[in-house]
Amino acid sequence: MKPANPVITQAVSAAAFIAVVKATLAMLIAFHVFVFSEEQKNSVDAWVDNVVPVLAIIGGAWWASRKVTSLAAPRDVDGAPLTRPDNSPAIAELESVHSEALKVNQEVDKATDDRRIKR
Repeated sequence: MKPANPVITQAVSAAAFIAVVKATLAMLIAFHVFVFSEEQKNSVDAWVDNVVPVLAIIGGAWWASRKVTSLAAPRDVDGAPLTRPDNSPAIAELESVHSEALKVNQEVDKATDDRRIKR
């Protein structure tokens, strides 16, 4: 199963949070738990329409950022750092790869020369 995209999950979660807050507030007002004048009701609606989405998006962005790897300090699935502290390449690994590449190139060159001689 493909893992969920944290950004899409965050957007859906923010929308669901906004809907739940607005529905809960509407139910509390409908059952007269809170009694507001029309002016107060409009102020509360404006606050919910403007502040709750911002809080939901900020909270969702924070949650999504915890689910992805930072470019400043990348880590693998187990949490081990993918870079060295001084950002230097692994010289031993680089040398072994380079020497193996040279060996493969020499073998290809030798095989090409052998084919030319046989012709």
